[in-house]
Amino acid sequence: YIGKWYEIARIDFKHEKNMDNVTAEYYLNDNGTVRVVNRGYDFVDGKWKTSEGTAKFRGATDEGALKVSFFGPFYSGYTIIALDPLYQSALIAGKNYDYLWILSRDITIPDETRFEYLAIADDLGYRINIKSFLFIRPLLNTGIPQRKDAIVIFFKHFLQDCFLHAFGSTHSAVITVSFKNSFTISIKRSCGS
Repeated sequence: YIGKWYEIARIDFKHEKNMDNVTAEYYLNDNGTVRVVNRGYDFVDGKWKTSEGTAKFRGATDEGALKVSFFGPFYSGYTIIALDPLYQSALIAGKNYDYLWILSRDITIPDETRFEYLAIADDLGYRINIKSFLFIRPLLNTGIPQRKDAIVIFFKHFLQDCFLHAFGSTHSAVITVSFKNSFTISIKRSCGS
Protein backbone atom coordinates (compact mmCIF):
# COMPACT_ATOMS: atom_id res chain seq x y z
CA TYR A 1 0.00 0.00 0.00
CA ILE A 2 3.05 2.26 0.43
CA GLY A 3 3.61 4.70 -2.43
CA LYS A 4 1.54 7.14 -4.47
CA TRP A 5 -2.25 7.01 -4.88
CA TYR A 6 -4.53 9.26 -6.93
CA GLU A 7 -7.83 10.42 -5.48
CA ILE A 8 -10.56 9.36 -7.88
CA ALA A 9 -13.54 10.37 -5.75
CA ARG A 10 -14.43 11.62 -2.30
CA ILE A 11 -17.19 12.88 -0.10
CA ASP A 12 -16.23 16.52 -0.12
CA PHE A 13 -15.25 18.16 3.17
CA LYS A 14 -13.69 21.42 4.32
CA HIS A 15 -10.02 20.37 4.18
CA GLU A 16 -10.31 19.36 0.51
CA LYS A 17 -12.80 21.97 -0.64
CA ASN A 18 -12.06 23.26 -4.16
CA MET A 19 -9.30 20.67 -4.59
CA ASP A 20 -8.67 18.46 -7.57
CA ASN A 21 -5.65 16.47 -8.79
CA VAL A 22 -5.31 15.19 -5.23
CA THR A 23 -2.67 12.59 -4.47
CA ALA A 24 -1.77 10.75 -1.30
CA GLU A 25 1.70 9.35 -0.75
CA TYR A 26 2.53 6.91 2.03
CA TYR A 27 6.03 6.20 3.38
CA LEU A 28 6.83 3.66 6.09
CA ASN A 29 8.90 5.22 8.87
CA ASP A 30 11.58 3.33 10.83
CA ASN A 31 9.42 3.47 13.98
CA GLY A 32 6.49 1.69 12.29
CA THR A 33 4.37 4.79 11.70
CA VAL A 34 3.44 5.98 8.24
CA ARG A 35 4.30 9.39 6.83
CA VAL A 36 1.36 10.75 4.82
CA VAL A 37 1.78 13.49 2.21
CA ASN A 38 -1.42 14.76 0.60
CA ARG A 39 -1.17 17.19 -2.31
CA GLY A 40 -3.84 18.86 -4.41
CA TYR A 41 -4.60 21.78 -6.67
CA ASP A 42 -6.94 24.46 -5.30
CA PHE A 43 -8.65 25.57 -8.49
CA VAL A 44 -10.20 28.63 -6.79
CA ASP A 45 -6.90 29.98 -5.39
CA GLY A 46 -4.91 28.66 -8.35
CA LYS A 47 -2.29 27.07 -6.06
CA TRP A 48 -0.95 23.65 -5.19
CA LYS A 49 -1.37 22.77 -1.51
CA THR A 50 0.39 20.09 0.53
CA SER A 51 -0.33 18.71 3.97
CA GLU A 52 1.80 16.21 5.84
CA GLY A 53 0.69 13.92 8.61
CA THR A 54 1.39 10.73 10.47
CA ALA A 55 -0.59 7.50 10.50
CA LYS A 56 -0.43 4.81 13.16
CA PHE A 57 -1.85 1.32 12.97
CA ARG A 58 -4.82 0.81 15.30
CA GLY A 59 -3.98 -2.88 15.60
CA ALA A 60 -2.00 -5.35 13.54
CA THR A 61 0.27 -3.86 10.88
CA ASP A 62 -1.14 -6.19 8.21
CA GLU A 63 -4.66 -4.77 8.62
CA GLY A 64 -5.86 -1.61 6.91
CA ALA A 65 -7.07 0.08 10.08
CA LEU A 66 -5.13 3.22 10.94
CA LYS A 67 -5.52 6.55 12.65
CA VAL A 68 -4.15 9.64 10.91
CA SER A 69 -3.15 13.03 12.27
CA PHE A 70 -2.48 16.22 10.34
CA PHE A 71 -2.98 18.44 13.40
CA GLY A 72 -0.74 17.50 16.31
CA PRO A 73 -2.23 15.09 18.82
CA PHE A 74 -5.63 14.82 17.09
CA TYR A 75 -6.19 11.58 15.18
CA SER A 76 -8.99 10.44 12.90
CA GLY A 77 -9.95 7.04 11.56
CA TYR A 78 -8.68 5.70 8.24
CA THR A 79 -9.91 2.26 7.26
CA ILE A 80 -9.37 0.42 3.99
CA ILE A 81 -12.76 -1.21 3.38
CA ALA A 82 -12.07 -2.54 -0.12
CA LEU A 83 -8.80 -3.18 -1.87
CA ASP A 84 -8.06 -4.52 -5.32
CA PRO A 85 -6.06 -7.80 -5.04
CA LEU A 86 -3.25 -6.22 -7.08
CA TYR A 87 -3.25 -3.05 -4.91
CA GLN A 88 -4.39 -0.88 -7.83
CA SER A 89 -7.50 0.69 -6.25
CA ALA A 90 -8.94 1.11 -2.77
CA LEU A 91 -12.07 2.31 -1.00
CA ILE A 92 -11.26 4.21 2.18
CA ALA A 93 -13.60 5.11 5.05
CA GLY A 94 -12.96 7.87 7.54
CA LYS A 95 -14.12 8.22 11.13
CA ASN A 96 -17.81 8.39 10.19
CA TYR A 97 -20.20 8.55 7.22
CA ASP A 98 -18.95 12.03 6.27
CA TYR A 99 -15.62 10.70 4.96
CA LEU A 100 -15.11 8.36 2.02
CA TRP A 101 -12.49 8.16 -0.73
CA ILE A 102 -11.78 6.10 -3.81
CA LEU A 103 -8.05 5.91 -4.54
CA SER A 104 -6.13 4.41 -7.44
CA ARG A 105 -2.53 3.84 -8.49
CA ASP A 106 -3.52 5.30 -11.86
CA ILE A 107 -5.40 8.51 -12.65
CA THR A 108 -8.51 6.54 -13.66
CA ILE A 109 -10.26 3.34 -12.66
CA PRO A 110 -12.65 1.13 -14.62
CA ASP A 111 -16.34 2.00 -14.35
CA GLU A 112 -17.00 -1.49 -12.93
CA THR A 113 -14.66 -0.75 -10.02
CA ARG A 114 -16.33 2.60 -9.37
CA PHE A 115 -19.77 1.01 -9.26
CA GLU A 116 -18.52 -1.88 -7.13
CA TYR A 117 -17.06 0.55 -4.59
CA LEU A 118 -20.20 2.70 -4.60
CA ALA A 119 -22.30 -0.42 -4.02
CA ILE A 120 -20.06 -1.42 -1.09
CA ALA A 121 -20.37 2.07 0.40
CA ASP A 122 -24.14 2.01 -0.15
CA ASP A 123 -24.40 -1.39 1.58
CA LEU A 124 -22.42 -0.03 4.53
CA GLY A 125 -24.90 2.83 4.96
CA TYR A 126 -23.17 5.72 3.19
CA ARG A 127 -25.79 8.04 1.72
CA ILE A 128 -24.08 9.25 -1.43
CA ASN A 129 -25.64 12.40 -2.82
CA ILE A 130 -24.82 14.67 -5.74
CA LYS A 131 -23.93 17.62 -3.54
CA SER A 132 -21.29 15.89 -1.47
CA PHE A 133 -19.73 13.10 -3.54
CA LEU A 134 -17.26 14.24 -6.16
CA PHE A 135 -15.70 12.25 -8.94
CA ILE A 136 -12.53 14.15 -9.66
CA ARG A 137 -10.94 14.43 -13.10
CA PRO A 138 -7.26 14.17 -12.21
CA LEU A 139 -4.75 16.25 -14.17
CA LEU A 140 -7.32 18.44 -15.90
CA ASN A 141 -7.50 21.34 -13.40
CA THR A 142 -11.00 22.12 -14.59
CA GLY A 143 -12.65 22.02 -11.20
CA ILE A 144 -15.59 20.25 -12.85
CA PRO A 145 -16.40 17.06 -10.96
CA GLN A 146 -17.67 13.91 -12.68
CA ARG A 147 -20.89 13.21 -10.82
CA LYS A 148 -22.63 10.63 -13.01
CA ASP A 149 -22.09 7.73 -10.59
CA ALA A 150 -23.10 9.80 -7.58
CA ILE A 151 -26.27 10.89 -9.39
CA VAL A 152 -27.21 7.24 -9.96
CA ILE A 153 -26.79 6.38 -6.26
CA PHE A 154 -28.56 9.58 -5.19
CA PHE A 155 -31.46 8.89 -7.58
CA LYS A 156 -31.78 5.35 -6.22
CA HIS A 157 -32.05 6.67 -2.63
CA PHE A 158 -34.52 9.34 -3.75
CA LEU A 159 -36.76 6.73 -5.40
CA GLN A 160 -36.55 4.49 -2.32
CA ASP A 161 -37.58 7.38 -0.07
CA CYS A 162 -40.46 8.31 -2.42
CA PHE A 163 -41.64 4.68 -2.55
CA LEU A 164 -41.61 4.37 1.24
CA HIS A 165 -43.51 7.65 1.60
CA ALA A 166 -46.11 6.67 -1.02
CA PHE A 167 -46.68 3.03 -0.03
CA GLY A 168 -45.47 2.76 3.56
CA SER A 169 -43.49 -0.06 5.10
CA THR A 170 -46.05 -2.76 4.18
CA HIS A 171 -44.69 -2.73 0.62
CA SER A 172 -41.16 -3.25 -0.53
CA ALA A 173 -39.33 -2.53 -3.73
CA VAL A 174 -36.12 -3.47 -5.45
CA ILE A 175 -34.98 -0.38 -7.31
CA THR A 176 -32.28 -0.55 -9.94
CA VAL A 177 -30.89 2.59 -11.56
CA SER A 178 -28.25 2.61 -14.28
CA PHE A 179 -26.85 5.19 -16.64
CA LYS A 180 -25.20 4.71 -20.00
CA ASN A 181 -26.42 7.35 -22.45
CA SER A 182 -29.67 7.75 -20.53
CA PHE A 183 -31.15 6.63 -17.22
CA THR A 184 -32.70 3.18 -16.95
CA ILE A 185 -34.95 2.61 -13.95
CA SER A 186 -36.46 -0.69 -12.88
CA ILE A 187 -38.82 -0.97 -9.90
CA LYS A 188 -40.19 -4.30 -8.69
CA ARG A 189 -42.87 -3.87 -6.02
CA SER A 190 -44.16 -6.48 -3.61
CA CYS A 191 -46.87 -6.23 -0.94
CA GLY A 192 -46.36 -7.44 2.61
CA SER A 193 -49.04 -9.54 4.25
